[in-house]
Amino acid sequence: MSSKKYVKDYRSIDTVDSKGRLHTEYEYIGGAYYFCEDAGTVRRKAILLAALCGAGWLFWLLPLLFNNGAMRLPFISLPYIFTALTLWLMSMSAYTALTAHEPMKHKMSVRLAKWLPGTSLAAAILSGVALLATAAAYVFGIGSLNTYDWLFASCAALVCASAIICHTQKKFFKTEER
Repeated sequence: MSSKKYVKDYRSIDTVDSKGRLHTEYEYIGGAYYFCEDAGTVRRKAILLAALCGAGWLFWLLPLLFNNGAMRLPFISLPYIFTALTLWLMSMSAYTALTAHEPMKHKMSVRLAKWLPGTSLAAAILSGVALLATAAAYVFGIGSLNTYDWLFASCAALVCASAIICHTQKKFFKTEER
């Protein structure tokens, strides 16, 4: 069991072995969760979700390889750096979508139905804030911005776009308990 949230989904079974040691095993007694969409659609959308997450990581890492002035400004760099956390959670949702088999446990259902919409929206907001802050720094002449900041701005826009597309795919990963 991974957290207190799912404790009621398991039952503990205590057994004593031949040497008198107590062993505790856990049995899943929670509900069985199924996708609301058909399996072929879910599989195609899971592959799309994984590709979008991979593209998001690529576009997130690319500006970090160059010496841009935008990453020296905290009001630009902090939202952009925290986008990595939301990309990680989106990637975990994509991995869960790719590896999920019906019936699913409660934990997998939560990763798909609850994590994906929130984390994709947060990734879009954080990368969008970094993009808008970069535009404001250009307009007001804050910091020492250079030519690599165009790469930073375009990659932040692409991360935002991939997160928005991931957010629009959330309806395909809804689950229901049966």
